[in-house]
Amino acid sequence: MNKNVASFTTPAGENGYEGYSEIDLYGAITPVPPSINPTNITFQLTAGGLMLNWPGDHIGWRLQVQTNDLTQGLGTNWFDVIGSTANNQVVMPMKFTSGGVFYRLTYP
Repeated sequence: MNKNVASFTTPAGENGYEGYSEIDLYGAITPVPPSINPTNITFQLTAGGLMLNWPGDHIGWRLQVQTNDLTQGLGTNWFDVIGSTANNQVVMPMKFTSGGVFYRLTYP
């Protein structure tokens, strides 16, 4: 057996353990075409919250957020909004002490 190609259907290796320094994968990559629809996020202020909406054909995309001091501006540390990939709408509580809050919609 070529040790560079893993076979996960055979019994365990020597002494019940076998390690591989490399695992080769074969097959064709299936590219995901970009959406042709705009990814605009619309918003609406509600009682104590901010409602964000995006097109329904973008369900599965990730809404990300970052909060920075108003003097810092846009940074590089983004965090996923929990539950945003299963919906095309979220309501975020408004916290006026948060500084600058930035949102973006990304494809996984």
